[in-house]
Amino acid sequence: MSVNDHHDVIVVGAGFGGLYAIHRLRDQGLDIVCLEADDDVGGVWLHNGYPGCRCDLPSVDYSYSFSDELQRDWQWSHRFSPQAEILSYLRHVVERFDLRRSIRFNTRVASVRRDDGDGLWHVETEAGAKLTARFVILASGNFSAEKQPEFPGVDDFRGELYRTSSWPRDKAVSFAGKRVAIFGTGASGVQAITEIAKTAGHLTVFQRSAAYTAPTSNPPWDKAESDRFKAGYADYRAKMRNDAVGAYMFTTGKAAAGMTAEERTAILDQWWEEGDAGYATAFIDILFNEEVNEFVADYVRRKMAERIPDPSLRAKLIPTDYPIGTRRPICDSGYLEIFSQDNVSLVDLRETPVVRVNASGIETSAGRQDFDMIVLAIGFDALTGSFTGINPVNGGGQSLRDHWRESPTTFMGMTVAGFPNLFLINGPGSAAASNVPLLIEATVDWIGDCIAWMDRRGVSALSPDQDAEDAWTAEVLAIGNASLFMKVPSWFTGGNIPGKARGILVYMGGLNAYVARAREVAAQGYKEFVTG
Repeated sequence: MSVNDHHDVIVVGAGFGGLYAIHRLRDQGLDIVCLEADDDVGGVWLHNGYPGCRCDLPSVDYSYSFSDELQRDWQWSHRFSPQAEILSYLRHVVERFDLRRSIRFNTRVASVRRDDGDGLWHVETEAGAKLTARFVILASGNFSAEKQPEFPGVDDFRGELYRTSSWPRDKAVSFAGKRVAIFGTGASGVQAITEIAKTAGHLTVFQRSAAYTAPTSNPPWDKAESDRFKAGYADYRAKMRNDAVGAYMFTTGKAAAGMTAEERTAILDQWWEEGDAGYATAFIDILFNEEVNEFVADYVRRKMAERIPDPSLRAKLIPTDYPIGTRRPICDSGYLEIFSQDNVSLVDLRETPVVRVNASGIETSAGRQDFDMIVLAIGFDALTGSFTGINPVNGGGQSLRDHWRESPTTFMGMTVAGFPNLFLINGPGSAAASNVPLLIEATVDWIGDCIAWMDRRGVSALSPDQDAEDAWTAEVLAIGNASLFMKVPSWFTGGNIPGKARGILVYMGGLNAYVARAREVAAQGYKEFVTG
């Protein structure tokens, strides 16, 4: 590669977003290259290979819909697919649509800088290669920038240290007979804890916040059942595209505010029999009405209590201090039950905080404890971390990090004022709390149509007007502030990262409303944008 290595589009990242961008924009006739830091495709599904990792949306929803043949030919093994199967699916997509020839692996981006003089983005890799492009698409992922521990000494530990977000791919990790500590009880932590407890000599779970969780079944999906489903796949997908989440979640589609307690309970009983994280979607006002939220939360607490015989454990494992659904909804496969095992202990970090990690284990306010292994399931600098890590610089010398110093502002989570021809996939302000593959398809289709519109009209540069960006940010905040999300620190609000600006980072108006709005922007000729 050299400075003459020029393309229409440079895509950064070869996960769900980057792969679809290659397919969609290459079919549009654009010269596209994808730069991938790792040696394989998959993004989050390549790195998060920890025990028990699986998708928490139905497999048939959490997949591409752009090819009817792909949907009909691929056979999912279970209702909720394990990580290895999703990775196999993405590799299949790469081979089926000949995407590999457009990807440069082991190529980590070092800098992205725009030159207003030649109207191009200049990209340099860590190996010193230089590329230019008219457009840059950052498909670097919402869950690729790892959160760092909030306690010191992790690097001093001399035992085995693992992160769920970057699990080893080159070796099998054994927990048998080992003293294992794990930090984190979010979605990844719950999955990993449940599996590790099966074989660990002793597992100590360090919990900062208890998690609302409900059991779910994950039966094999045999071909006969799959074929029956695929017969109505087109209608099913159309229904999902018109849904706020973009995937099947148990819901009445009604507000609970006008229902009696008996009516609400009957509906929740129905959800409980079905099993999944539908407690967060059963009623359309659950995240906006405190009384409804507390009713549902109390129902789930009672169900959780039935699964925890020990009263002292119930007090620690059942949340009471934040609204249900305002953190990522969790469904589990026996998580609460493992705490009744003799080889599992729970440490409540609010009662017994960590002082530091040392060479042999962990020091807390209650003393020292030695471990053979520490697992960190502490989450991500979501929605912004991967973008600010790349930190593109516009033609005026302003970096994205500087632009977002007060808060991460975008227009629709896809474009940034003052950064022409730069596109984000699932950036802050997008509907990133919905079904990601469907959101990705809608986003990339919008980007492709926008580039085509520019080319037809001879428009060389396009970026949102600052007023339009401010207005969209205000709309996102208004919906977020009307909800219960701002009552709890989470990745939805940036509150899980110390020092990160607080604010709602996702559009909570629903995937269907978001996509409709994006299409309206295009149909009205991108009037919110400055063109050159």
